[in-house]
Amino acid sequence: VTFPFLFGVMYGDIGHGAVLLLAGLVLVLSERSMEGSKKGEMMAGIFGARYMILLMGLSAVYVGLVYNDFFALGLNLFGSRYAWPEGLATKSGTQAESLCESYGDPKCVYPLGVDPAWHISSNELLFFNSMKMK
Repeated sequence: VTFPFLFGVMYGDIGHGAVLLLAGLVLVLSERSMEGSKKGEMMAGIFGARYMILLMGLSAVYVGLVYNDFFALGLNLFGSRYAWPEGLATKSGTQAESLCESYGDPKCVYPLGVDPAWHISSNELLFFNSMKMK
C-alpha cells in the first residue's frame, strides 16, 4: 500500500492516473480469461503486477485531485479565491487580490486540492515542488 501511494505522490495527475487505473482494471477483470493462456515475458510481468498497477493508478488519480492537475493542466473545479482586476498581462506584472475578507476565513478555504491561481503564478514551480516534498 505504501509504494502505490508514494507513486501517486510522484505521478499525481488525474488524466495519466486514469489511464493507468483503466489498464490495471482491464488486467484485473480479464484475470480468469488470461490466467491459463501463454504470455510473453513482458506481458507475464505486467500481468503479475496487475493489482499493483490498479492501486498505482488509483493513488495517482487521488493525488492528482489534490494537485489539481489533469494531463499537466490546472483545473478550475471550484473557482479561485483570487481575482485579477487589471487582467493577467500587464506591463508592471500581474497582481492578484485575495477575495477573502480576513486571514483564516472559512469561506476562503479551497474545498479540495490547490487553488488554480497557483498554476499561473510566477513561483508555480517552486510552490509545487516544495508542496510535493512535504
